[in-house]
Amino acid sequence: MARQLDRREFLGASILASAAASLPADGHEERRFLAALAPGQAPGAKGGDAAPAQVPMGRLGTLDVSRIILGGNLIGGWAHARDLIYVSKLFQAYNTPERITRTIELAQGHGINTILLNPAYLHVARDFNRIHDQKLCVISEIHLDAKTATKDTIRAEVRRLIAAGAHTLYIQGMVGDRLLREGRVDLIGTALEAIRAAGVPAGVGSHTLEVTVACEQQRLPVDYYMKTFHPAAYWTASRPEDRKEWFQEGYHDNVWCTDADRTRDFMAGVEKPWLAFKILGAGAIHPKHGFLYAFENGADFAVVGMFDFQVDEDAAIAAKVLARTSVRERRRPWRA
Repeated sequence: MARQLDRREFLGASILASAAASLPADGHEERRFLAALAPGQAPGAKGGDAAPAQVPMGRLGTLDVSRIILGGNLIGGWAHARDLIYVSKLFQAYNTPERITRTIELAQGHGINTILLNPAYLHVARDFNRIHDQKLCVISEIHLDAKTATKDTIRAEVRRLIAAGAHTLYIQGMVGDRLLREGRVDLIGTALEAIRAAGVPAGVGSHTLEVTVACEQQRLPVDYYMKTFHPAAYWTASRPEDRKEWFQEGYHDNVWCTDADRTRDFMAGVEKPWLAFKILGAGAIHPKHGFLYAFENGADFAVVGMFDFQVDEDAAIAAKVLARTSVRERRRPWRA
C-alpha cells in the first residue's frame, strides 16, 4: 500500500512539481533531477521493458563486490563543493532515509551490491539488510589517532565495526595520509593485522600516492588499496604547478589526485586490487569520461557517490565501459 502523505509533504510535493514544470532541463543533471521530482514517477525510472544494465562483479578477498561501489559522501553530506557553502546541507536535506533506501534499491537492480560508509552511517546498510532481507556488502572506514591508538584499542574498534555490519575495513584516506606524515606507517601495519585477524579483508586508503608507495616498500599485509584517481579535465582544477595535497599549505578543495599519470604508472606494478575513488572529481567529470579513464588506466573497482536520479544512467555507462575492449585488455592486469 502506498504511504499516505501528510499535509506538509503534500504541499512540498506540489510546490516542487510546480517548480519543475517551469525550470529549463537542458543539462544532463537537470533532466535527471526534474524526472525525480515528477509526481508518480520513480527517480531514475524509464519507459519500456528493457532489462536494467548490469554492472559486473569482481572479487575482494572472500567477497563478491560489484565493480561500481556506492560511495557514502552523499549520505553524510561531504560535498567537496568548492566555495558553495550550502551544498552539504542540500545533500542532507535531499537524501532523506527514504531516498537513500530508494538509491540502494535502484543500485541493486543494476547488480551494484556494495556500499562504502563512514562508521557513523553503518546503520544505513544494517537497517536496509534487516528490513529488506538483503545482503548489501559493506566497506567501512576505520579511523585511527596516532596519539591514542594501541593494539588493544584497534582490535576493539575492529570488533565494533564488524559487529555493526562491516564486511571489510579500510584505513580511511585522510587517516592514511596523516599517519604517513606523522611517521606512523607501523600503525597502519598494526591495524591491517588486526583487521585480517578478525577474518575480513583489510585495505589502505589515501589521497597521496606516498602512502601506497610506503605500504608496498614495507610489504605490509594489504588486501587492497583505496586511492584517488581522476584526470584534471575540468575547469575548476588548479594548474599542475599549483596543485597541493590536502594537508599542504595553499591547498584548495578542487583536486584529489595531484598526479594521475604517476598514480597510473605506479599502480601498474601493484599486485593488489585497486579501488579508485573521486573518479568524477566530486561531480565535475561526466561518468562517461570518468569511468572510462579509471577502468582503462587500471582501477579494479570505482567508488562513486550517486543520488537516486543518477543510478540508472551511471550503471548503464559503467556496464558499457567495462565491456569495451580497451578496458578488458588494458595495460594493468585485473587484480580482482
